Amino acid sequence: MATNETTSFGCKNEELPVIGTLVSINLKRDLSDFANFSPKFNADYVAGFDEKIQAAGNHAAIKLKTNERKIATSTLKKAITDLNTSLSHLTGYLELGKDTIRVSAADFGLTALRKSIRLKDAEGVMAALNLVIANISNYRAALNQQGFTEELLQRFTITKALIGENKQNQYITLSDRKLAVQENTGLFIDLFKQLNEILSIGKILYKTNTVKVKEYTFAYLKSQVRKASKPADTSTPVPDNPAPVPGINP
Repeated sequence: MATNETTSFGCKNEELPVIGTLVSINLKRDLSDFANFSPKFNADYVAGFDEKIQAAGNHAAIKLKTNERKIATSTLKKAITDLNTSLSHLTGYLELGKDTIRVSAADFGLTALRKSIRLKDAEGVMAALNLVIANISNYRAALNQQGFTEELLQRFTITKALIGENKQNQYITLSDRKLAVQENTGLFIDLFKQLNEILSIGKILYKTNTVKVKEYTFAYLKSQVRKASKPADTSTPVPDNPAPVPGINP
């Protein structure tokens, strides 16, 4: 049985490849110093490190896509709940036209649709909508006489389309996640291990260089990444010594 690896890098997974990119830039700049320290640090070593960064970045991107799917699913649930209003209106038109539209709410699909909406059952809503939309088409003339509109029909058809799209996206996301887990087992661990190896040697090489030693310090690199990801502060700064307002004693 597969097990989930639990690791702690001291940062978010999606931050690790970004930190790795900064380290790679510094390593390429200082590669001659690293190579003089050990022949291990050569072009192949750098290329292998960059490949791990790229692979980890791709994996992090899949996770971000998963978050986007969660937002889409939340939007879909709201759309399903909003169907209650449309369902109520359609029920009213059927009641008004009961003399000519002799179909029960259950046979029309309204009972099943109402239940599926309550349960937030997307597949159930999809199945019920198929029947409801088909019956709307069959009894459209009679419904129109009671005030049924094209806009109301579109509410049902748009929600049906959203459900279909969402189910497809969920399948794609699930497949991507399974593939990512299969292909990237230990990926972040390997990247973190090599990254720390570079940082360790960098600190040895530049122990007396206060500027460069920071560039090989994980905490400093993480702070730089997080600082860059923060939105810019557009608020107006308050001056230390604001000018006095005329007519008001300071």
